[in-house]
Amino acid sequence: MAGLSELEALELCRRSLAARSDLYRASLTVEYHEIKESTAWMRQAFSWTRAAAPLLLLVVSWGPVLLGRRRVVPRSTVGKLILGWRTARSLKSLWRGFSSNGSQA
Repeated sequence: MAGLSELEALELCRRSLAARSDLYRASLTVEYHEIKESTAWMRQAFSWTRAAAPLLLLVVSWGPVLLGRRRVVPRSTVGKLILGWRTARSLKSLWRGFSSNGSQA
């Protein structure tokens, strides 16, 4: 009969561990929701930076050109292709930034 009491002790231990696991899971869920609620203001507070980031990148990259401090057109064909690719990439990110913010509002 010693084996039966050992099985009962193991079963009791298993139930205790399962109960503690459920408590920890519930505690983590509550903490997660509290953190999510307390940081919800960040999304709205920094939404303008997400909207302005592509525009700022475009202005920073073309700022010296617009101020006349840098040559606009490279001499080689490869340079022209690279400049066109960079400009298109900047404009694409600008477009995505504005279109994604418009769909969220």
